[in-house]
Amino acid sequence: MKQIVDNLKDARFLIILSLFAIIIGLLNVLAHNIWEPNIKLVVTLFGWLALIKGIILFTFPKQTISLLKQTNLKFIQALYVLLFFLGLFLLNEAYGIVPF
Repeated sequence: MKQIVDNLKDARFLIILSLFAIIIGLLNVLAHNIWEPNIKLVVTLFGWLALIKGIILFTFPKQTISLLKQTNLKFIQALYVLLFFLGLFLLNEAYGIVPF
């Protein structure tokens, strides 16, 4: 837990994470930019949100560090686990990886 807090104080760590968010968002936007009113729209919006989030984190690392220091890390970890499973569900809905 202390290592996570120490990493949050380092702007380089945050910039690396923002670059990952930019790459993932950009790949999603380029490969899946579908604006139909169904579940595919949600996947497209998540791609755009990841791209925008990565750009904001890359542009304002100091402000993000101060904001992250005020939040509860356990809540963020639980939120990321839930978002991971939501992402898997949406990818399955969009691409039909696992047929039900």
